[in-house]
Amino acid sequence: VYTSCVHTAAEAPRDLGTTGLRPAQPQPPPPPARPTASIPTGSSVLRFFVFLIFLVPPYTSPTLFDFLLRRTLPPPTHSSRSSATVMLLREALFALATAMFIAQGLVCYGGVLLGVLPQTPTDDVSFLLVILAYHGPFFAFIDSKGEKRTWDQRMQKYVDWWIITASSAVLFWELPWILLESHILRLDLDMTRFHDGMEWLWIFWGYGIADNRFLNGDGTVLSVEALSIFTSLTLIPCYFLMKRGNIWGYWIAAMGLMGVAYGTVIYVYSEGFATPAWPQVSHRPYDFWIKFILTQTPYIFYGGLASVFCCHLGGRLVLAKHLASAKAK
Repeated sequence: VYTSCVHTAAEAPRDLGTTGLRPAQPQPPPPPARPTASIPTGSSVLRFFVFLIFLVPPYTSPTLFDFLLRRTLPPPTHSSRSSATVMLLREALFALATAMFIAQGLVCYGGVLLGVLPQTPTDDVSFLLVILAYHGPFFAFIDSKGEKRTWDQRMQKYVDWWIITASSAVLFWELPWILLESHILRLDLDMTRFHDGMEWLWIFWGYGIADNRFLNGDGTVLSVEALSIFTSLTLIPCYFLMKRGNIWGYWIAAMGLMGVAYGTVIYVYSEGFATPAWPQVSHRPYDFWIKFILTQTPYIFYGGLASVFCCHLGGRLVLAKHLASAKAK
C-alpha cells in the first residue's frame, strides 16, 4: 500500500488539452529516472510461495496420519535422567544462540562506540553471529537417547523459539532503524563504506553497505519493515496466548508469520529480478551471501515453517477441544 501510494503520487497530471477544457501546456522533460527495483505481481509469487511452503517435511511425516487417525496424544515416555540431560542441552544450545544476538548487539556495537573495535571487519563478525543465531530454534528438535517426544511437542518448542528469535531481531534492529529514519536515509554519502563520526549508526550501516535500500529509503524496504514491526508486536501477545492454549494465538501467529515471509519474498524478488539484477546490493561475496541472502531467507523458510506448524498445532487444539466437549456430553 505504501509503495502504491508513492507511485500514484508521482504520476504526472493528465493532459486535458484534447477535451477542450483547457489548452494543453508544454511539459518540461522529465528528470532521468533513478534505477529502482521492480515490484512483481503478487499472484505469481504467492502461488510459488504457497506451493513451496506445503512441501515442508513435517507434512510428509507420520504427523499427518497421527492427526487424522489418533484421537489423543500419548504421554511422552522417556528416562528422567537422560531427559533432564538433553533438556539442559537443548536449552543451553538455544541460550548460546541467543547470546550471539546479545554479543553482536552489545559487545560489537559497544566496542565500536567506545573506539575499542574498528567498524570493519567487526561488521562481518557481527553478522556471522546473527546468521548462527537464526538457527537456534532448530535445537528444539533434539531428543535424548530414550526420549520419545511427539512431533507436536517439537513443533511447539520450535514455534516458541522462532517467535522469540525473530521478534527480538525485529524489535531491536528494525524498530530503531525506522524510528531513526531521518538520521539514516538519504544522507547523500558513499554507501559502500563506513564514515568517521557516524559510529552510533554503525549497526545500521553494517547491513546498509550490503543492501543500499536500507540507506536510501526505497519504498519496498519501508513497506516490508513496517509490516515486520507490526507483526512482531502482534506475535508477542500471541506467544502468551498459545501458552494458555488459546486457539486465536495460533491463528493470528500463523497469519502474521506468513505475511512477513511473503513480504520478504517480494523484497528479495523485486531486487533480484530488476534490470540490471541486484542494482542496490553489494557484489562483494560476503556482503551478498552472508549479510543479504542469509539474513533475509530465514524469514521466508524458517518463518514459513513456523507458520505451517502454527496451523497444524491450532488444528490439533481445535480437535482436542471438540473431543473433550463430546466426551463431557
